[in-house]
Parts: sequence; C-alpha cells; structure tokens
Amino acid sequence: MVQRTSWGREWVDFHDATGRLSAIPIDWTDRAAPDPFVVVAAGRCHLRFDDLLRLVDMVEHVCKGKNAECVRKNMPRVLPSDSGASMPCSIDSVR
Repeated sequence: MVQRTSWGREWVDFHDATGRLSAIPIDWTDRAAPDPFVVVAAGRCHLRFDDLLRLVDMVEHVCKGKNAECVRKNMPRVLPSDSGASMPCSIDSVR
C-alpha cells in the first residue's frame, strides 16, 4: 500500500486480489485523520451546518417560484432531538 496526493486529494494505492493496481480516497480508509467536526460533535449532531445549508438550497430549488405551502410540504415541521422532544424547524431558523 502506498499513500499519495493527486488532484489535491489523498489516495491509497494498492494491488487488488487480481494483482491489478487500484486506488481509493484515503477518506474511505482508517488511515484518514478524524474529521475535527465529528470529534467535537461526539455523536450529538446528525448534520453539519454546511449540510443543512445545502438542504435549504435544495428545497429552495425544488420550490423555486412556488409559495410557502410548497416549502412546508417539502421541509419537516419538527426535528427529533436526543431527548425525544421536538423542536420547530423552518428554513429561516437554519440560515
């Protein structure tokens, strides 16, 4: 196995069962450094802030030119928390 950087990304090169040279991103292996967000969140957060912003963008794209009713149909009204209680969720609260 060889670790290398190519195209701005870390890769691991290895020979597969047939002897053919293959490569996979190091992030797919246990050789990658832990994601700092994942370490700090310690399992308490299911989505990163950037992921939530991307979700908002996707819903806005789906509902582009439509009224708020469309957004209500496509966005969850509540998100479960660790305690089992629910908290209100709206597009404005994610931004």
